[in-house]
Amino acid sequence: MKEMVAAGAVIAGIVLFVAWVGGPAEDTRPSAAAAPRQTTSSAVGTLRPATTEDAAAIAAQQEARVAARFPALNQDARTALQALRGQLSDPDSARFRNVWAMRYPVQGQADAAIFCGEVNARNRFGGYVGFEPFMALGHTVYTAETSDVFEGMYRDFCLGAPPIAQIDADAL
Repeated sequence: MKEMVAAGAVIAGIVLFVAWVGGPAEDTRPSAAAAPRQTTSSAVGTLRPATTEDAAAIAAQQEARVAARFPALNQDARTALQALRGQLSDPDSARFRNVWAMRYPVQGQADAAIFCGEVNARNRFGGYVGFEPFMALGHTVYTAETSDVFEGMYRDFCLGAPPIAQIDADAL
């Protein structure tokens, strides 16, 4: 039995040595970078390369679904961001980034949108304080300074759910 195990080990070593001496086998599969992404054309049912028009059409469909479910999303975002600006020392200096609308289930009513993001504004001394997270629902704004339970709420509502849409706060 020991001789068979030893013979098997010798054969395995020879196979490994031959593979090593011969060098690595060349990968003949096409690379993902070389081949364009394929999509199915609904009209013909054949594969064709994806185009920027495809991406624009998908984005338009997603926007239409969001608009149908949350018809006043931009107005709600405008109201929420105005409420946030009202709490700042210098409202005109507010800069926003990573602003997203998140689904906020309201018991017995249609879902609402809660807005999550980061804001940077000047303090009373005229210096920017750095981006800080916020949550806003209608005229109610939550930040780390205004709420003792902000961190848990931000984690649950802003980080714990998929976003509805990204909001261009500068356009509002």
